[in-house]
Amino acid sequence: MRLYHRSQKDRISGINRCFFDADHGRVQLALERLQDLDNEFPDDSHILYAEGLIRKDYLGQGVKAGQLFQKAYELDNTHAFAANNATKFARNEQEFRKWAQILLRVSNKDKTAQRFVRSILRDLESGVSYWELMLHGSQAHSANQQFGDSAALMELALLTNQMIPDEEVKVRRVRAQNIRSLDAKEEAYRNTIMEAFPPEERLALHEALAELERALALDEYDPELWNLKAAWCYLLGRFSEAIEFADKAIELRPLGYPKPYHNKAAALRGLKRDKEALECAHESLKQAESNNELDDIERSHKMIEDFSIPLQTPKLSDVEPIFGHICNAARVTADLEIGQWHGSVDKLVNGVLKRTSLVGNNTMACVLIMAELLSDFAPETAWYILLKTAEKDQKAHEHCLHAALYVAAHSIGVQQRDAARFLALSILGAVKGVDIRRVYREAILETSAAATDEMSRLDQIMREELGRINPLFPQLLADQEPVDERGHARATHNILSRFTSVPPRRLNNLPDQGSGCMKITLAVIFLLALITALIVILFI
Repeated sequence: MRLYHRSQKDRISGINRCFFDADHGRVQLALERLQDLDNEFPDDSHILYAEGLIRKDYLGQGVKAGQLFQKAYELDNTHAFAANNATKFARNEQEFRKWAQILLRVSNKDKTAQRFVRSILRDLESGVSYWELMLHGSQAHSANQQFGDSAALMELALLTNQMIPDEEVKVRRVRAQNIRSLDAKEEAYRNTIMEAFPPEERLALHEALAELERALALDEYDPELWNLKAAWCYLLGRFSEAIEFADKAIELRPLGYPKPYHNKAAALRGLKRDKEALECAHESLKQAESNNELDDIERSHKMIEDFSIPLQTPKLSDVEPIFGHICNAARVTADLEIGQWHGSVDKLVNGVLKRTSLVGNNTMACVLIMAELLSDFAPETAWYILLKTAEKDQKAHEHCLHAALYVAAHSIGVQQRDAARFLALSILGAVKGVDIRRVYREAILETSAAATDEMSRLDQIMREELGRINPLFPQLLADQEPVDERGHARATHNILSRFTSVPPRRLNNLPDQGSGCMKITLAVIFLLALITALIVILFI
């Protein structure tokens, strides 16, 4: 169910949201958002072009990107950028020549595009093969650390099937490592904001692994390829496979090669086979010392030190520092998006206040306001806007928070994910573990237990989103005692009654504590000044 339908004008801001997601380590979400846009605006050249750019820049997919650029131009023959990229990422010489003529015609004022086309055509006429030109271009992009473009062009070069086997293995390995560099950039961002990077969202790493497997199909006796496969399987949480592939690398190079021992030790630790992991770490040190590789020696010592401490189940107090850090990162993300929007948070807050004032105490009428806000801006930005709204009008803030519960429960796809993330940030804003658990109980668990419609799904929806942020959060925050009769009554009175035409009954001996969402506001406002100060320390 879609609660808010965009206008044609809104699709551009929707496309910009996709690039914002991709820039901030969420490529899978960016592609899902583009699919959502495509469902609303089918056969739109701008949406197809945007998907081509994201697949090229963040996944190194030259073939898919080229097809999307071509289709975008076919839908809109005034789209010169689509023609330009359709030419650059043509699959073969014949296709390139066709698109080169189109580009020369539509970009007669673009001297850079004209020079590019004529330069490639001259090289082709002089006898240089198309795949060699693609490979040369990929090397230039790689030198400039443009790993997406580099990997995309390599894929096109490989598509010609004209390389000798040894050269093809080398190119496939380099392409795989370039795509892994794209994944590493996303991973680094996730680490900065102290969020998990779920294996299913690591699209670039899956793409890199697929390319690595094609290289291994050509040369199954390369220990370094097997070691890379072990390392990447470990990153994807596929620990048993990581051990298998590390053993294969060790079998092929049994002496003086500590790296597969590192990967095997880490995977054993991931399987909670602590004794074996420590033994493997000691063996990695022995192998590293045999060839005096200082980096490998240092890494082995660090593993031995870490693995000498038994694994313990984290407690709520252990992860408590993460909550504030996540809120700090959300504030920074909001500042970035608002800066790109070329507006001010005050203007956005005033817009929310103006719209909520028109609907008064009608929480249901605020559902559209929140659905639209979460469509136009990232959840982090919506969270910050509502945080500032609370400083001016607590009642408006309360209605919007409750409306977000409704949006999360009654929508699907990216709209649901945006609302769920907004709610997760609002709940984590309570900062103290015990307060977060209480807020989660009152706002989510009690509402889910008392509801008889889609609102009963709130707990499941929120657990999934919390798990994306940190796999420990669902257990530490959401696993609680079953909701009792008092909790049912509180949710019905404070939250569910807002979305029905029947006025809530007065409850005897039940203090109107407000929903958990209201408690979020009180906690976060006190922390706002602290968060601002911490941002300077953590992110500058």
